[in-house]
Amino acid sequence: MLDVRADIKEVTRYLDRIQRKKVPEAAANALNQTVWYVRGKEQQEAKKRLHKPTKFTLNAFQYKKASRSRPWATVFVESKRWKYLQYQIDGGTRKKRSDKGEAVPVNIPLNDRGNITGRKGGKILKLMKRPDTFIGNVKGVYGLWQRGNISAKGKFSMARKRKNGTRAQAKNLKLLVRLEQTVSYKKRLDFKGIAKRHANKRFPWEFKRQMARALASAK
Repeated sequence: MLDVRADIKEVTRYLDRIQRKKVPEAAANALNQTVWYVRGKEQQEAKKRLHKPTKFTLNAFQYKKASRSRPWATVFVESKRWKYLQYQIDGGTRKKRSDKGEAVPVNIPLNDRGNITGRKGGKILKLMKRPDTFIGNVKGVYGLWQRGNISAKGKFSMARKRKNGTRAQAKNLKLLVRLEQTVSYKKRLDFKGIAKRHANKRFPWEFKRQMARALASAK
């Protein structure tokens, strides 16, 4: 969250009484235009820094308007979306969200957002129930593994069934999902830095514009 405040003491020093009456109105309008502009810049940077963010994620960036009696406006990340965006903004370590561990995809289909396809529909749970998969630690890597065979062309396939209904012994293992106790994230989106940089540049220009409009309307 970042508050953008009106610092106009230097400007108002040279205004007459009538002009000063217009300052709160101009300041509030300038602040509101500034945070709206900053919000757009946050969304632009998110598109660059994050992997194909959804519209839901981009709409996480919101703002609270200023008023004549409240000469500051706020740019912030909506609380529900902050739960996952905080790791992109601040970095840090997230603890596992299930008793099995935090699922990190390795050899499993992903959607265009980089998430496991069908995860919300219980994709991982269904994989766990398959006869050719198991959860375990193999050579120091804990995760969801699949038993099978690799062909001469490098294609992985499930061990074939024998005529008696049993399956031939699988010779190879493939890691589908790594299950971590914690997942570490690097800071990817400088939310406060972006907001400060654009707010400091935009507000003076907006205040001059809004002040000119306010004075013109008073004539």
